[in-house]
Amino acid sequence: ALEMLYLPTSNDIKFKAKAWIDVVGARTAKALGSAINDAVQGNAELRTSLPQYGNVPTFVVSLALFGVALNMGRRYDIVKESGAIVGEEDSTPSGGYELVETAPRNEGPWRRNLE
Repeated sequence: ALEMLYLPTSNDIKFKAKAWIDVVGARTAKALGSAINDAVQGNAELRTSLPQYGNVPTFVVSLALFGVALNMGRRYDIVKESGAIVGEEDSTPSGGYELVETAPRNEGPWRRNLE
């Protein structure tokens, strides 16, 4: 997730994306790896064929990640040339709240932005 620091995004997006990658991405990868190990260990036929065909899923995932990297590289070049910062066009503070001048019905200075 450290590589995200080089992308032209707002700090709010970097913070949220890093948290998602660290928590959801890592746990999903661990769960998928455990599921594959359980499937292989539970089936004698898969255990014997693993040395022959075990590289196929790795190769498929590598091709998919290569395609994602190419696509992201192209998008990065477009955003970098335009000078835009992804996420900066949304001026709503984090959490979707906005400060209002008056407190309607004594709800306090903060209210939820539902638009």
